[in-house]
Amino acid sequence: MAVTSTAALSAALPLHSADHGHTTPADYLLLPSSFQPPNKRFVGLLACQADPFLRTLDTKIVRVERAPVEVTAGAKTAGKKKEKKPAATTPAPAAPSLVEWHFEFEDTVLFPEGGGQPCDYGTVEVVATAIKLSFEKVVRIGLDAVHCAFLPADVDPSADGWVPGAAVRMELAWQRRRDHMQQHSGQHLISAIFEQELQIETHGWSLTAEGACYVDLLKEPAQEQIDYVNKRANQLIAEGRKVTVEVRLDAEHERPGSMPGDYKDGVVRYVSIDKLEVNPCCGTHYPSLSFLQSIFIFPGVQQISGPSRSRMYFAIGDRVLSTLATYHATLKEIAGQLACGLLDSPARLTQVLAQRKDALRREKVLCVDALRALAADLTASLELVQGVLVGRLHREDESTDVDFLVSLIQDAFKPPEKEDGSVAEWLVIVSGGAFASASKEASGTGGCLVMVGSSDALVKKGGDGLKARLGGKLKGGGKGRWQGKVSGAWMKSDMALLDEVLRAAVA
Repeated sequence: MAVTSTAALSAALPLHSADHGHTTPADYLLLPSSFQPPNKRFVGLLACQADPFLRTLDTKIVRVERAPVEVTAGAKTAGKKKEKKPAATTPAPAAPSLVEWHFEFEDTVLFPEGGGQPCDYGTVEVVATAIKLSFEKVVRIGLDAVHCAFLPADVDPSADGWVPGAAVRMELAWQRRRDHMQQHSGQHLISAIFEQELQIETHGWSLTAEGACYVDLLKEPAQEQIDYVNKRANQLIAEGRKVTVEVRLDAEHERPGSMPGDYKDGVVRYVSIDKLEVNPCCGTHYPSLSFLQSIFIFPGVQQISGPSRSRMYFAIGDRVLSTLATYHATLKEIAGQLACGLLDSPARLTQVLAQRKDALRREKVLCVDALRALAADLTASLELVQGVLVGRLHREDESTDVDFLVSLIQDAFKPPEKEDGSVAEWLVIVSGGAFASASKEASGTGGCLVMVGSSDALVKKGGDGLKARLGGKLKGGGKGRWQGKVSGAWMKSDMALLDEVLRAAVA
């Protein structure tokens, strides 16, 4: 198919913008020689796709309509967080309901989401009325780029001049577009090197809102291959390899498998990195790899199932600097916690982990010794009441938890045997937690309790007693083992109540 550069169509397509010193080359976009672009641009020939540096555009409104009900029914207001309801007793006035409106223009500088690239943000102003709307949702419906805005239900945009034929001026949120082009063009470069030079194909990718993006590879690369792609990509960026877009008519060319089924009778766009790859894509791309600045591929991959693939993270251009700043701040904080220099953190962390391992080993030994000693104290507290051994032990330590108390009874405590070798009936309570004074009960840190006995019947009766005497501050339950936590803190007087519970349970 014969093609021509857009230099011959500069009057028809809004190319060659010179925003901030950068001009899109005349041969960036290659069109079929016989093709006449329509007055109303469709997706594939939009101004944002023809000229990646274009930031403003004067155009006209083609259509303004409320979105169909099925579209607006589940719509959410972009960028708005839910606010907490006021604590007032009178009901708050209901917020006005929002309705989604669709706006179409003869052309647009705002890219609709597609090809893995999110949509652009920007504003559109009616020239006659100077009324401006912000757009943070631009989508492709068929061949059309539809700009979506959420307006109060009682607002009719036509009253502000939003009517077909009205002249408008668009302005692109450039920093978002700049970031998207860096990540998207960079992904093409990374995937091209993997596929063309290492025969590792890309399954998909994600352009994240911030931080690292990722590509999913069908084969796990070795670290040496990742290092090679990292180095090779930066070499090609330094060379400033040329990037061009060739447009072919959909009706005259085989449709790529990645093209959406509802996109028909449009064009097929092929993005080419000079002497490296040609790939179908509808996104916006820089005309040179030099605008990517640099690429960093994070070491290692993450294994993803269904289908099996290897996820590799990367950052490009401005995100390299922001990611470096984030990682440096994190490392600085870690180094501060470890009381060492940034570069000494790995060695210091290794030392701290070794010390922690030794401490855990010592703690385990000391815990066993403590359980044995406490078990002996619990045994010493036993007394025979109505033929049943009852006992109680309290550990006044804020670190005592239920698991420790359960281990005390199950692993360390051994009920005394009778003279004939059998075990008498028994019921014990072990508790833990700091005491609070009567005037400062609310400031306590809480506590816990475990009650275990030789039969479920004893435990149940004891549990009923706990609820009756300490139900306001002790919450818990269980069958065969009653355990609970204290609200507030233990009082010295609570210990007498626990003794009463034991005696009442065996009465």
